[in-house]
Amino acid sequence: MATKTGYKQNSTQGANRGNNYPNDPVGVDDDSNDDSFYVIVIVILLCVILFFMPVLMWMYMDVRQTEIKVQKLIKKLENK
Repeated sequence: MATKTGYKQNSTQGANRGNNYPNDPVGVDDDSNDDSFYVIVIVILLCVILFFMPVLMWMYMDVRQTEIKVQKLIKKLENK
């Protein structure tokens, strides 16, 4: 097809503009190397870790404080 400038457009690139699906208006093609699922899984795992680490630390500190209190009580009872 000739235009006013004399440039003839390649018929294989006219409709699909380089993507794999000529009827795809957005230009999204099926990429087999799409890593978005793995990125989402990693982000969810990081969120879970960042949520549970403070909870585990709080539990450890609570148990440690209770252990210290019990040791003080045992020492006090042994002295009597």
